[in-house]
Amino acid sequence: MLLDEREWRKGMSGQRSARSGRSSAFPLDKPKPHSGSEAFASADRTDRTDSPARRASTAGSPRSALSRQLKEVKSCQQLLQLLRNQPPEALTAVNIATAWVRLGSVQSRGPLQEGGEKSAYRGGSSGGTASVAEDKEKQGDDDDDDTESTSPCTAVVRQLLEPTATAANEMDLRQIANVLWGMAKVGDRALMLSKRSGRDGFGNAQGGDGYSPRRALQRLQDRAVELLQQLLAPPPPEQLLLDVRDATQIWYGMAGLSHQYSWSDSLCTALEAATLQAMEAGRAAEAAYNDTNGPLAGMARSGGVGSGGGRTGSSWAENRTRTAQIVFRMAAVSGAKMNPGHKARLAAVIDVMSYGDTELEYNASPPLENPDCLLVGAQLLRLELRMETVRRLHDMALALPPEAAARTGRTAMARALNSAVGLGYQPTASEARRWERRLVEELGGDDSGGGGGGSGGRWTCEGLSWTVMALSSVKAYLPDEDMGGVFVGALRRLVRQLRSNDATRVAHAMRAWGLRLPEREAALLRQKAAAAAAEGPVWSGGDGAASTRSGGGGGRDFAFRSWGFRR
Repeated sequence: MLLDEREWRKGMSGQRSARSGRSSAFPLDKPKPHSGSEAFASADRTDRTDSPARRASTAGSPRSALSRQLKEVKSCQQLLQLLRNQPPEALTAVNIATAWVRLGSVQSRGPLQEGGEKSAYRGGSSGGTASVAEDKEKQGDDDDDDTESTSPCTAVVRQLLEPTATAANEMDLRQIANVLWGMAKVGDRALMLSKRSGRDGFGNAQGGDGYSPRRALQRLQDRAVELLQQLLAPPPPEQLLLDVRDATQIWYGMAGLSHQYSWSDSLCTALEAATLQAMEAGRAAEAAYNDTNGPLAGMARSGGVGSGGGRTGSSWAENRTRTAQIVFRMAAVSGAKMNPGHKARLAAVIDVMSYGDTELEYNASPPLENPDCLLVGAQLLRLELRMETVRRLHDMALALPPEAAARTGRTAMARALNSAVGLGYQPTASEARRWERRLVEELGGDDSGGGGGGSGGRWTCEGLSWTVMALSSVKAYLPDEDMGGVFVGALRRLVRQLRSNDATRVAHAMRAWGLRLPEREAALLRQKAAAAAAEGPVWSGGDGAASTRSGGGGGRDFAFRSWGFRR
């Protein structure tokens, strides 16, 4: 039976931190990302303070000077020139981590420098930019791979891979988190392009081992397991806690690279345990010590396995956004294979997070801005949530203020509705009409929001397919003649650009509503949907969600690759 809020507070508030002597808790202040690394969160919540790694460098030393220079670079070309002029001993674990963050930051702001294709894992937008596949819809598949393989971005990747593998054993969790974040921001395309010059990329079959992303990732994984096991080794009262910033970055990096790299069960299990422990302790500490500037200041954290240091705390409410993002990325990595004990604990966390701002008497928190992350994450993980919990999360999503819904984006909002239904909740007829108005009219400017009017505005393939899939899953909803015309018109414009998974979702909705396309477009839609069926199960929000540690919780749905990286 899941713990309710009061039971959880009683059970968790007794934990103590070995370093601080205070209530053991998630560090509750805002993350201080490394030159923009809080882009793990959506852009509107980005904190662009300097890297916490700076505290590990010695002031005035050449290594410290390099760290400062790395934080100031504005392009891949500048970063490449700076790295090429450094002696090997200057590339310490701190500076390597900083370099990856700068690479990810400058890379995520636009196309590859002198290269072509946009990064597959852009995190600068909060939910509205087109997915990877939709970028290709607009720009075609004629990227110049030869040009891209010699781009400054790719050259920086090659410059960093060998030092990263070498320094991995000296890194702490904060530095590992930075490196994984940067790698995920760059995307596997840039990592793979090393084979263009005779190296093997992930496969590592042609030699050039120092340039292999797989080798660097394996070293990072081994080191992370070692540090997490140290974190979890003492009995509970003395355990140190994983830092929210480290957890967010590590899960982000693992999710971003999981479709190309298999993470070990030992890493996933240890990271799940450390993350859950921190979530539980943080929530209990907030309940027991509502004055976060007092008893929660100066808690132990996980950079370097509990490298303490006092700082001003922020409220649990400010960290709920990050926690929801972690739940989503846990689903991307672990999927339904998370062990039952961890699932039950995570369900209890989500249950507490589902309460609104007036339902907990001791803490009036502002509404959660990303309930979609909890809904989609819970469904992909196949958590057994109470129906009241699902209803509260559904209501949170539907009640988001227009500006917050616009930041989330039409596709993510549609997935939230689809997951709520998949978790067992059926909206009423009035709620269904509110969803229609939000998804079609309010978020119709483009796939990131902004007032498109009754025609649905500018549709993307992903936005259209998830909107019709979600609405068609609501039993109380049937589009009227005008709205049916909106969907048919949008589909006719986009049918040639649909991916097979989009076609499957659209075809399902068309059948459910009895809508018809002209024969030529209908034949093309059937052809694309049949191709998806031949490829195997596609996650559509039902009970058949496929999940592996290496493939994420999204099954064979290519669109899933972009889900977590804008939220």
